[in-house]
Amino acid sequence: MSKLKRVLIRVNASRAIGLGHLMRMLGLYRELMQMGISVTLATNTEGFEISSRLGAHTEDKFRLSNLVKPGSLSDAKWTIGVAQNWEADLIVLDGYEFDYAYQTHIRNHSSCALVCIDDMSHLEQYNCDLIVNSSPAAEPGLYKNKTKNTQIHLGLSYVILREAFLNYRQCEQRLFADDAQDILISLGGSDEDNGSQIVLEALHELSNPNLKITLVVGALNPHLSELEDSASRISKNLLLPIRLTKDARNMPELMSKADLLVSAGGSTVWEAAYIGCPNIVIVTAENQSAGSQAFAAMGAVRNIGKLASLSKEEIGSKIASLMKSASDRRRLANIAQSKVDGKGAARIVTLMRELIN
Repeated sequence: MSKLKRVLIRVNASRAIGLGHLMRMLGLYRELMQMGISVTLATNTEGFEISSRLGAHTEDKFRLSNLVKPGSLSDAKWTIGVAQNWEADLIVLDGYEFDYAYQTHIRNHSSCALVCIDDMSHLEQYNCDLIVNSSPAAEPGLYKNKTKNTQIHLGLSYVILREAFLNYRQCEQRLFADDAQDILISLGGSDEDNGSQIVLEALHELSNPNLKITLVVGALNPHLSELEDSASRISKNLLLPIRLTKDARNMPELMSKADLLVSAGGSTVWEAAYIGCPNIVIVTAENQSAGSQAFAAMGAVRNIGKLASLSKEEIGSKIASLMKSASDRRRLANIAQSKVDGKGAARIVTLMRELIN
């Protein structure tokens, strides 16, 4: 029987870094709870309420003071204190702020096993018991000479999905219309550069009266008022039905009904793959680039490049091309769904249990 009883997850969310790290940790949180392991979150989430996401059976959630810089020595000391009070057996870190010095301080001043959820191999060195990188671009050479006595597990087998998606897998019944009409837009939890606005304008210029557009605005998106105005204007100009929803809780349903998704290159890509929703990816942050390119090379998504280098005309042209090809959309959806099986969180929990035995 595993000796792993209590886990502390240290993760952040903000407009600057988005919601991706937090959302995948909510998936891991749920898996740990379902396996009978007590778990809590230590976080400095900015402007985002997580209680309702965790459900009724939640443990205490520890918030980091806004006066403490994430990733600093003070943060590391605070995390150790929370772990000690919580009597944690294991600490999970998910975030770019948690560097080698941070990890080393935890290793030197805590008896907890340490797991790093990574996606960029951005550090010069790592000091932890286990690294998990679920990016399709991850390969062992990325960590060469960066670790010592660290287990490394890589690839799409470790993609963490939220519970809502695991309960909503669909594919065989999906119909691929000759001309796609239902377009879903989801450019991330914060979308600081307002890519959603650019995609809306690109669809507007297609002048297709048959379009039905759903725009999902993330919980930390600062452009809500502007997007509401744009959606209203475009709806009136072209008589297009545009549904705008903030912080959607029914993303699996929206993806299952959409003919085509236009998304950023973050966690939404893996969620859409699991559902079997054909996806055009726009890279909105550098940390999305390698994974999006690798997934596109597998034939699983249509990656059209970085937002900063795309005009709305180019975006519109790429969307229109895929809208007209049911066979291409079917192929993307089938390949993507074959790559993400929804068992990533369970595999990670198994690895964590093995650390403690």
